Amino acid sequence: RDARKNKIALSLGYHGNVVDLWERLVYELDTTGELLVDLGSDQTSCHNPFSGGYYPVQLSFEEAKQLLSTSPGKFRALVQESLRRQVAAINRLADKGMFFWDYGNAFLLEAQRAGADVEKRGANKTEFRYPSYVQHIMG
Repeated sequence: RDARKNKIALSLGYHGNVVDLWERLVYELDTTGELLVDLGSDQTSCHNPFSGGYYPVQLSFEEAKQLLSTSPGKFRALVQESLRRQVAAINRLADKGMFFWDYGNAFLLEAQRAGADVEKRGANKTEFRYPSYVQHIMG
């Protein structure tokens, strides 16, 4: 808040499950009315989401690793639920002005497969709501 107030550019790294962070930013928006992030992206290894590239928010890292080896179907279901939660939070923030882009890592594709709202309004099912860094931003 101080950085925003004083117009100081700030970039944050987060060590933890990013879904917790996105949902916390939504909580802050809902309770204070303040959008605390201007730009957002995702660099999750969603090209391999069900073999350790994406860990569901509902479990600790150790619990998720255990579930992945003992019940891959349940792990997959939790990953898909987590992707839907992540997109719901991103969409809420984007609707209030945050600019979000995909890094080109299959995040939007896997979120779409999980049933998350990532399709571009009025477009075909192969176009996403958010631009891809590699294709749309870098050219």
